[in-house]
Amino acid sequence: MIKEENLPKNWELVKIEDIAHTITDYVANGSFASLRENVKYKEKEDYAILIRLKDHSKKFKEPFVYIDQHAYDFLSKTKLKNNDLILSNVGARLGTVFRVPNLNKPMSLGPNAILIRTNDSDDYLNYWLRSTFGQKSIFNIRSESAQPKFNKTSLRKIKIPVPPLETQKKIVEILEKAEKLKEWRTEADKLADDYLKIVFLEMFDHPLSQSDWQIKNLEKLTKGKNGLVDGPFGSSVNTKVDYVNNGEIPVIRTKNVNDFQFIEEDLKYMAREKFETVKRSAVYPGDIILTKVGTIGNLCIFPNKYKEAVLSTTGSCKITVDDKIVNSIYLMYYLELYKPKMLQIASTGVQPFLNMKHIKGFKIKLPPITLQNQFAQIVQQVETLKTHQSKSKQEIDNLFNTVMQKAFKGELIC
Repeated sequence: MIKEENLPKNWELVKIEDIAHTITDYVANGSFASLRENVKYKEKEDYAILIRLKDHSKKFKEPFVYIDQHAYDFLSKTKLKNNDLILSNVGARLGTVFRVPNLNKPMSLGPNAILIRTNDSDDYLNYWLRSTFGQKSIFNIRSESAQPKFNKTSLRKIKIPVPPLETQKKIVEILEKAEKLKEWRTEADKLADDYLKIVFLEMFDHPLSQSDWQIKNLEKLTKGKNGLVDGPFGSSVNTKVDYVNNGEIPVIRTKNVNDFQFIEEDLKYMAREKFETVKRSAVYPGDIILTKVGTIGNLCIFPNKYKEAVLSTTGSCKITVDDKIVNSIYLMYYLELYKPKMLQIASTGVQPFLNMKHIKGFKIKLPPITLQNQFAQIVQQVETLKTHQSKSKQEIDNLFNTVMQKAFKGELIC
């Protein structure tokens, strides 16, 4: 914690409520009963978007949760503007800070987050809350309950070092430039991914285009009795009982599958004894995982880091390829470009889904296996490059955090 006597001249140590004219949240709009009565979540597009932490996690890409105009007007205290400052205050990602983007629709803040507005210090406060100092201050006001959380009252009392406005602007300018380095590093990874998609199209053309190559249904390209299966039905796994902290077997949920990446964040586990009862849905290194309910068509290859795992539910399926016929990396990129077709044939309802009959019937073009393997080698070379870039990214992140610490101790600009 920064002490007032250690601050540079003209800096003040003030409470957040002293610089913020608005600190509010979803429940400030009324009682739980009135919120239930007046606010109905809608999956189909409606008057306004309800902004949630989940939207930030998926980079504000559809699908969104919508509310009608009556609900939007009822939630008058949390109507959002472009670039508003939001802080999550409940759950595993407590302390996450983000700005509201322009989504070209009215927006309202959802539960489990706080809206903060200042007269002139939003940018400065944004960086301070994200800094080590800000995150420690937030950590110190959280409740010691099963689900960590903090309230608006505690947030208001957090003390923050505040320099004169011109100094704030200079600090923000420096931190924005430092953050640009992080964005460029991320952009380099995206360019590498785009490059691989271009190489695929150059070598194999689009999956839906005409070709002289042999075409087979996906189910004919798998290996073993359970080469193409989905996860167990919901009643087979009780998440409250079967997900255990000391479990041996990773449980793959749809949130763990995204953009050719296996996401290890918030990975759940189950005991081996339970795993044996749902082993039909086992996943092994090299298997392709495909999401098929809600978010259709996310793909990744299960990494060698793990010996085995299991699918959580019917929301995803695994594909064990016959590598004499098809290369798993080739097939993953093929299915990525096949995604528009998946969305076209997906059944609709409360949420879109692909059944296993759909998936088994996917039409897959089969170039010579030598050509598929050549493409896979290119992918592996690029992935090696991205691994080196990841080390560079960590160095840039460390630099950025160091600059932030110096900024809020008054060691950059006085």
